Amino acid sequence: MCELPSKPEDDSYSLNLEQVFDCLYQCFTLLFVKEVEHQSLSQAEQLILSISKALANKIHAKEETESQVSKEAKTKAQLIINAMQQLEKQRQNQKKQTRNMGNMC
Repeated sequence: MCELPSKPEDDSYSLNLEQVFDCLYQCFTLLFVKEVEHQSLSQAEQLILSISKALANKIHAKEETESQVSKEAKTKAQLIINAMQQLEKQRQNQKKQTRNMGNMC
């Protein structure tokens, strides 16, 4: 879903928090749209949403003075948190509708 940086020759390949979070953000965005439009995600896709939300909460909780997290990452973290709140509301509404439809029969 996203392109990783090229692997260095000396096998010292590692990803920092920003790179991992950027990949998760890209995946989250695609999966968010998929669930909103189609209302169905696989278990693995739901796990990506959960991991993205957990990491976004961790990044959002970091102090502004910490240089480890850029302003861009904090903005993306806030977008994920807001999107998940909207998605959870939508899920609750769908559950209500399903229960109400079951009561009508």
